[in-house]
Amino acid sequence: MASISGKNVLDNNYRIVHDEDYVYFPLIEGTEINDETVSMVPEENRRKPSPKGHSGAFDVIGDIAIIRERKDGNTQKIVEFIANTIKHIRTIYLDHGVTGEFRLRDLEFLHGDDNPETIHRENGISLWMNVKKAYFSPRLATERMIISSRVKENEKILDMFSGVGSFTITIMKNRNVDVVALDINPEAIKALEKNYIINKINGKLSARICDSWSEIKNIRGMDRIIMNNPTSRKIDFDSIRNALKKNGLVNFYEINDVEGIAERMSAFTNEGFMPIDKRIVHGYSKTSSMVAMEFRRVEE
Repeated sequence: MASISGKNVLDNNYRIVHDEDYVYFPLIEGTEINDETVSMVPEENRRKPSPKGHSGAFDVIGDIAIIRERKDGNTQKIVEFIANTIKHIRTIYLDHGVTGEFRLRDLEFLHGDDNPETIHRENGISLWMNVKKAYFSPRLATERMIISSRVKENEKILDMFSGVGSFTITIMKNRNVDVVALDINPEAIKALEKNYIINKINGKLSARICDSWSEIKNIRGMDRIIMNNPTSRKIDFDSIRNALKKNGLVNFYEINDVEGIAERMSAFTNEGFMPIDKRIVHGYSKTSSMVAMEFRRVEE
């Protein structure tokens, strides 16, 4: 147990987190310590607190908390903890899993006001959504900022599974780019178009309700393709290659184990895409993680 002069200074309401370089220990507010040994974890990287003695993961989206379904079915302690600890939360749902063609959360109302509409704020943008009608994960906030920082001015970008526009709006708020955003869910595109207005975006946006793998066959001249549909195994390398300019980039996301990710990297390489980067976005299960991969279309 960490201590200073014999005093316990760990805040047990928060979990210890780490990145590639450091381990971050949550300290009790007001703890005095040598500044050179302290580094604040960015807000979007901090893990949510969990009640002592009761494990349970949950997402906070705007003023809504969504609890992951527990094997023992006991969620009351987590509900009480959230309601008493995170003061801005007005609604708590239980997530029974993501299902269907539109990848919607199966949400059970538990506490507060049963209103699934909210505005989520991250990275200097506001995202309006209905959490029952369009899927959104707040755990990719840092990832969205990473991609935005790598985008160059005047890029032409294809966001293949745009959802409510989390990648699209983050990028367009920070860069002067043109984006083609595709999603099969009409409610997701409705939210994206609303978020384009809310955030006062100036770049050109073309939002289309469609099957992304069908529509990409009609698209050419992209500098970058973002493919954030991590549970899907479907991929069409010919369509990706044809939609990209030479030396164009692909930002690809997949949930898989170590062996599966290695196979995916090899498949891209064999199809003429040079690996640029690979990083773990977050853990998913004991054996798998969500992984971000970046590839460049090799000159022919």
